[in-house]
Amino acid sequence: MKTIVKTISRRGAEKGDKREVIGKISFVVPTVEEILPLSIETVTDEDGVVSYKNKVTQWVQEAIESAVAGELANRLQPQSTDWKPGYREWATFEEFLSQALESNRGAGVAAAAERRREWVKLWTSFVVGLKKSAGWTKAMTLIGSDLPTKGGKKVELQNVSDEKSRNRFGEVLADFYSSLSDQDADKFEQYFESFKTLLQAPPVEIPDLTEE
Repeated sequence: MKTIVKTISRRGAEKGDKREVIGKISFVVPTVEEILPLSIETVTDEDGVVSYKNKVTQWVQEAIESAVAGELANRLQPQSTDWKPGYREWATFEEFLSQALESNRGAGVAAAAERRREWVKLWTSFVVGLKKSAGWTKAMTLIGSDLPTKGGKKVELQNVSDEKSRNRFGEVLADFYSSLSDQDADKFEQYFESFKTLLQAPPVEIPDLTEE
């Protein structure tokens, strides 16, 4: 690994002012020999700067450093040497990559949560717009808002054993699908497919717990 020191600066208060130095931050990048089987013979210039003798190897090394420096900028707070949430200084290339993977997973979780919130909002608005009784509206909203998950958590629809009620939910679900834009229909396709699967499966029977 190779350590590089980067200076963080920001624009001056007035147009034409020199950039103001905020601070410096060091970070490590992998070297060519850690990634590719290229010539690793090095030379040192009069200023003590070490580089690779082979021009291709040196070009690859500079490309690596540029890519990591660019990713560093994405991980820091704007015009600051402070890290964004979820990021920290790394000591190895593996840590550098694992932080990116962790961040991507976090972003995926956040996106999924936002998609669920959007579904609940649109579904609730649609059901309320049907202008049925308060009890029917509450029940239909609750069932459609309790979305199936990959973990297999039991949802409200599975408590509905009456065939007519299940069929009615399926009809409302189909009407809701028809009311959506193509973009929203595609976005929520997973939810529709999950509800469709549950409607085709037998309801979960709730055991009688009054007898021991």
